[in-house]
Amino acid sequence: MQHDDEVLQFNSVQEFQSRPLFHTALVAAAEDLEKIVGKYLLPEPRMAWICCGLNNCDQPHRRGYIVRLRDGRETNCGHNCGSNHFGVKWEELEAAAAKTETAAATRKSVEAILAQKQALLDRANSLISSCAKFEYKVLMVNALLLQHTTLWRHIKECAKLDGAVRIEVALPSNSINYTYGSKGALKTVATIDGIRLLTEDFIKYSNVISKSVIPELNSWSATELEGKSQKELAAYSQRGQAFIGTLNRAEKQLQTSHLLFRKGNLEKIKLIVQYKMRSREKTSSLLKDVDAVVAIESIVAP
Repeated sequence: MQHDDEVLQFNSVQEFQSRPLFHTALVAAAEDLEKIVGKYLLPEPRMAWICCGLNNCDQPHRRGYIVRLRDGRETNCGHNCGSNHFGVKWEELEAAAAKTETAAATRKSVEAILAQKQALLDRANSLISSCAKFEYKVLMVNALLLQHTTLWRHIKECAKLDGAVRIEVALPSNSINYTYGSKGALKTVATIDGIRLLTEDFIKYSNVISKSVIPELNSWSATELEGKSQKELAAYSQRGQAFIGTLNRAEKQLQTSHLLFRKGNLEKIKLIVQYKMRSREKTSSLLKDVDAVVAIESIVAP
């Protein structure tokens, strides 16, 4: 939708020269200027550029403005020419044009969100059920692992290494594929995908989406937004972008959840127990809880 108060964007000389009140050359004083109605950026080849039409300037340039005088006539002006000719008055016009552009961008952002409102709601509702299937699994796993301080410390170390389970081994003759620890070579024996989901701040997106995103999106309508001030529309735009960001992050967390609970992935925690924990630390309670964690992979959400 085109609004009269927008700063138009032109990509060719023909686009603005075809306007009914355009003149290729005008003479004007600062008090004759009304507003900047458009901007243009022409192709790189100099032959595509145009000369400034104000006050016999005639300097060729690639980018500039379409200006309107108080009598309605329009011409083009190079991006530096207006300031050179009109000083403070031109700065006022540029500031007004920038404000208009910001307002137009905000309005378009809100209109774009309204246009995809139903698609966003469908996406949000789908994420609620999909995320919920894994959220309770993550909470169950953490509840079991957090009971064992030493194991949890190793889990966090593993997460910092993007899931790599590394053990110290005797220094091999060919050590190209090894990294080194304080006592010798370190070999990666497994990688636990998505392990950071357990150690980083976990968000129950099913709750966030159902209690925040969906209710407000449902309340949005073109009628409800009519007559809103620029400040109010800016707030709507920010919230709309925040909602989209929430959905994007929920999808990313969902992808990581699929990796974490992929068959056989959590089984690799047993390698941490096997290689990185002392015998006295491998209590029956710990081993039982690790088995319970592995079993969670196959649990179907209620």
